[in-house]
Amino acid sequence: MNGNLRLMVLGLVLLIAVASCRPQLTENITASKNAEGMSARQPRGSELTITADVSIQADAIKQPLLSIFEIAPSFVWVSPGEEVRLVTKAFDQYNQPFDDFELSWGLGERMAGTVDVDGMFTAGPKGGYFSQALLATAIQTVDGAEIKLTADMAVLVEQAQEIAELDSIQVVPGDIDVSQGQLLRLMAFGIGDSGLIIPGVLFEWVVIDPSLGTLVDEDTVKILASEGEYRNALSVTGYHGGKEITLSLSVSVKDSFASEDLMTLQIIPGFAHVTVEGTYNFEAIALGKNGRRLKDVGMSWEVSSSVGQFVKDGIFKAGSTPGVYTDAIKVTAKRVDGMENLSSYAHSTVIIEPVVNQVLSGISLLPSSSVIAPGKPVQFRVYAFDEEGRLIPGATVTWGVSEEAIGVISDYGRLTAHGPAGHYSEAITVTVSHSGQRLSASADITITGPLSKAVIWPNDVEVAPGDVVLFKASGVDENNVELSSLVVDFRLKDPNAGSITPFGYFVASDTDGYYPGTVEARVVELTR
Repeated sequence: MNGNLRLMVLGLVLLIAVASCRPQLTENITASKNAEGMSARQPRGSELTITADVSIQADAIKQPLLSIFEIAPSFVWVSPGEEVRLVTKAFDQYNQPFDDFELSWGLGERMAGTVDVDGMFTAGPKGGYFSQALLATAIQTVDGAEIKLTADMAVLVEQAQEIAELDSIQVVPGDIDVSQGQLLRLMAFGIGDSGLIIPGVLFEWVVIDPSLGTLVDEDTVKILASEGEYRNALSVTGYHGGKEITLSLSVSVKDSFASEDLMTLQIIPGFAHVTVEGTYNFEAIALGKNGRRLKDVGMSWEVSSSVGQFVKDGIFKAGSTPGVYTDAIKVTAKRVDGMENLSSYAHSTVIIEPVVNQVLSGISLLPSSSVIAPGKPVQFRVYAFDEEGRLIPGATVTWGVSEEAIGVISDYGRLTAHGPAGHYSEAITVTVSHSGQRLSASADITITGPLSKAVIWPNDVEVAPGDVVLFKASGVDENNVELSSLVVDFRLKDPNAGSITPFGYFVASDTDGYYPGTVEARVVELTR
């Protein structure tokens, strides 16, 4: 299974599985005076204050009630027959952990697999994406009445692929040319004895020559070196199936300010997947020393005939031999206004994948719905499956938006929203084509407006001396859509009521009394 792809999808968990039963923020909402009459035109960076009442009584009886219930994890990516232990989390109205309830498990989609009474999930034999594969129900009985909450989770079952043996490592780009002060993002692929990429290879990067720079992330180097050639300055080790391979790399560091007439060239993308004899559209951008895109620049494209050919500028047609071709694509840019001495070039790596005789039978668009702020991006991804539930590589994907005012989506599914606040059903469209078959899917988006109202919960508590309550607060826009770009801090207006941390943990004092509005939460929307 592709470990990197699994991590990408796990990064989308909160967007594709609704598993929390927290209080609805459209209830008990209070708006401060300066929030009344706010509209989408109001500048970002709004701030609201909301309060809660506290009553402290020595004989108070604290009756915890089931208020929030969720499954963990809320999304899993598994192979057929793989087992995953699931657990649930529950909280009472004071946001404290809660376990006084009856729990039952069930299947929302039987094709996903099975689950026992203890929450052990076993994936079924058929692959596919199941948005509500599992259901959990929590029931608390209070004075003969039931409090019932449910949660669900999504499952992606991927058919197991044949395990290949690691034969070599290829690094992209092949020739590492960097500038002083640059952040160098490292990328490597594990290659099997068939010449194809092996998914799920783990890589470890090491800076051998400390004068080159330092690792600031597991795959990113901050270049600190002066101009020069640094041989065997880096190493990468790939681990797969009990086998490891290490490769040493040299780096060339250039002076960023060596020329007054600076032109840099970027090729998009830096590496591309294409099927045998398939086509791909590359783009090249020339930038001047001020970072602006240059006009009147001529581009010439080159590729080895064993890899493929360019049918016209930027449009590449792959050859018939699968494999990873490092830096196979070369584009050269020259100014056409007489400055022939000003030129630059860039490379891209091509991964040619074999054509597999798979029939497109299903697609999954993730996330199926998302909440996004204007100007912020969200990455959509689509997965294609054959009749056996196996992922189909190399399918043709076309993205679109239902209304131009909503925003712009790239050829790779990255949406940048521009539209006014509101909910847009089936706003994102995707069509997947493969071997004469075509399937479409859509996703909803909600574009948020400025902070309009705030809510605190619990908003009225009765506790005994020394009791602990976790207060929480959040905010919504004018359409009662919860905002994510918020900072919340808490304080007590009356110190006689007890103490509270900036994160909302309140400890009641030993002094009985009623303290109206003593817990104060300041909800601030981050400026965008």
